Amino acid sequence: MRREAKGFIIGTITTVMLFSTVAFGDTVTKNIEVVLNSVNLTVNGESVQADNILYNGTTYVPIRAIADMLGKEVGWNGDTNTASINDKAEGEPVTKEKDPVKSSDETLSQKNAIKMAKKYLDYTAFSKNGLVEQLKCEDFSEEDANYAVNQITVDWQEQAVKMAEKYLDYTAYSRGGLIEQLEFEGFSNEEATYAVDKVGL
Repeated sequence: MRREAKGFIIGTITTVMLFSTVAFGDTVTKNIEVVLNSVNLTVNGESVQADNILYNGTTYVPIRAIADMLGKEVGWNGDTNTASINDKAEGEPVTKEKDPVKSSDETLSQKNAIKMAKKYLDYTAFSKNGLVEQLKCEDFSEEDANYAVNQITVDWQEQAVKMAEKYLDYTAYSRGGLIEQLEFEGFSNEEATYAVDKVGL
């Protein structure tokens, strides 16, 4: 059961990241046909780079990309599974969150691994180890995958909470069963226990 669940989550997000065949609703999954990156995007006349898909005459862009374009920040309510775009707190400079300092000799492969890691996290939750493994599945070397994950700022406990909530959306779990499932996904016992406490089990 646990291994099948893991395969379902990663298989689904892989399809979404490739913008090929799967779309999510609250509890509905369906096959769709989309066109990838067919639309050029500008903000106030300036070209911006962001992956997009065209589906039924409507262009879809990741919410974090939209927020960055507008100088806003992305909010997340785990209780209601709601993502939001908000003004930055008054008095804060409009700057992007700073990631750890990157080496001046960072390779193109490492840059691409960082970019893909961020895109995966825009779509679903991962443990640190799980994200490294997912990048390796995308044919990044283990060195580049670890480099990328270490270069981004992530609250792994919050990622565990999000994944716990998603599992509970699909099926019922005991407290011990959900902790074990999260550990299988690569979270530490501390992270898994924190998440299960937060969801109320």
